[in-house]
Amino acid sequence: MITAITLILALCLEHIVWNVSRWRQRDVFITCYQRTLATKSMTRFAQQLANPNWLLTLLVFLVVICQFVIMPALGTLFVWVFGLAALLFSFGPRNLGRDLEAYLQAQASGQHQRTNQIASYFAELDPHHHDPDHQIKQGLLIQANQALIGPIIGFILFGAIGAVLYRVLDHLVSLSDTTAVKPALIKSLRRLHDWINWLPARITALGYAVTGHFEAVISTWQTLEREHTWNHTALLQATGQAALADHTTTGRESILAHAALIRRTIILWSGIIAFAALLSVF
Repeated sequence: MITAITLILALCLEHIVWNVSRWRQRDVFITCYQRTLATKSMTRFAQQLANPNWLLTLLVFLVVICQFVIMPALGTLFVWVFGLAALLFSFGPRNLGRDLEAYLQAQASGQHQRTNQIASYFAELDPHHHDPDHQIKQGLLIQANQALIGPIIGFILFGAIGAVLYRVLDHLVSLSDTTAVKPALIKSLRRLHDWINWLPARITALGYAVTGHFEAVISTWQTLEREHTWNHTALLQATGQAALADHTTTGRESILAHAALIRRTIILWSGIIAFAALLSVF
């Protein structure tokens, strides 16, 4: 029950009450990450972690120690406050709703440079696509998992530490192309990133199916599974587009349809979690 209350409160603070996005921007994380990797000891240590099995083992060990040894000793109130703060940090690094609103406002006022800048935040799947609307729509489908569902699943399974580790690993993968890291370690980080996104991506895709065009999503999903597609971003993009198969709008209306699908998916899973928590009380 505490987990469900913390989750609902964090979502409310994130989207309604408190703008925390400026506290979780990548700049501070990038600076600390680059300085850490610049040290000789960390470089030698990283070379020993070029295997994803070692990375996974260390992450699981860290989660277990923090969650079941350190956190309980600090008291229930501290655990709850820390969990709330961790979720707010993990729902990031930006606020999707506010970025989308800023994009639509800039588009309506003809600020093309601003629209391109905001679209670049969403351009994870195809950063070289020249249509900002396309970048926004595809980014929304992917970031629903990366920024929200992924941390929520990590929080439910492993507590606050799980959500934070999910966000940190997401940062590490996003920085892998901009820092001097061994290719073997970069490959391991990306493979681990795919592993931890296996369940969240499928939960997100299932949400797209339930809140969108169910038959089209399931058909698309089955096709990808037959092709053994492990790329979770491709799954999210394909199933999200299939969920909107009935929507033939373009431009602003198409973007709003994508945003509405994300909103329905988050409400769906939040409601299921809250309902399950209520059942556990009785």
